Amino acid sequence: MMPLLEIVALFLLGGIVGTLSAFIGIGGGIILVPALIFLGLDPHLATGTSLVVVLFTGLSSAIAYFRQGRVDWKTGLILELTTAPGGYLGALLTAFTSSEQMKVLFAMLMALVSYKMWKEELRLGRFAGGLRLKRIVGRGGGMTVYQIDIIPAMALSFLAGLSSGFFGIGGGVLKVPILVAAGTPVHVAVATSSFMIVITALSGLIVRTSLGHVMYSYLLGLVPGTVFGAQVGARIAGRTKSKIIRRVFALILLTISIYMIVRSI
Repeated sequence: MMPLLEIVALFLLGGIVGTLSAFIGIGGGIILVPALIFLGLDPHLATGTSLVVVLFTGLSSAIAYFRQGRVDWKTGLILELTTAPGGYLGALLTAFTSSEQMKVLFAMLMALVSYKMWKEELRLGRFAGGLRLKRIVGRGGGMTVYQIDIIPAMALSFLAGLSSGFFGIGGGVLKVPILVAAGTPVHVAVATSSFMIVITALSGLIVRTSLGHVMYSYLLGLVPGTVFGAQVGARIAGRTKSKIIRRVFALILLTISIYMIVRSI
């Protein structure tokens, strides 16, 4: 049995991860995986354990955003037709890569997405063709109307799923930029990404558990912490300007990328 002090420490870590994750619409793996590696876990165990936590973080966030009326669940389900298979394949690929390779690839992915979110914040709906009108009715009768090109978004979502299963993340680091680039307002993209993360994490988790890549004792503190933190993060995001959410998203990813590169050196 893990000491109570360690469980409390993991609960606090989970709370931080859950709050930031819900705020920017990710599962939390991009934050949790480096943290677990820093605590001494092998990258394979860190990514597998993270995927379990991501599942609960996404579920908690999605519930909070459903209450706010911000989730475009129809688009989310359509995109998961390609994201979930990608998550399964990504998890299988971990059996053929070394820990050091995973660290470097993870850092490169974070740096690329950080740059894209910072530089392309106004490039919405840039995909040509296939646009269709979407309406999301929010709480209190408010309505968000926008257009989204679903076909290219489905193709790119496969890559988001691949990164989820491979890196032990929810895929939100790519899902949010994909949704935004396809024309989704950032608040709706964050909420919809949280919903999609639940499905994507499940597909990768099936493989990870069979490979023995989960440190179950760590879940005693991490899961309750992330569930609580996700509720807090969703509330904060609902009251924050979209530009701030984008910039926070980009800065968090850049910080993690730099950390992972330094660790690899």
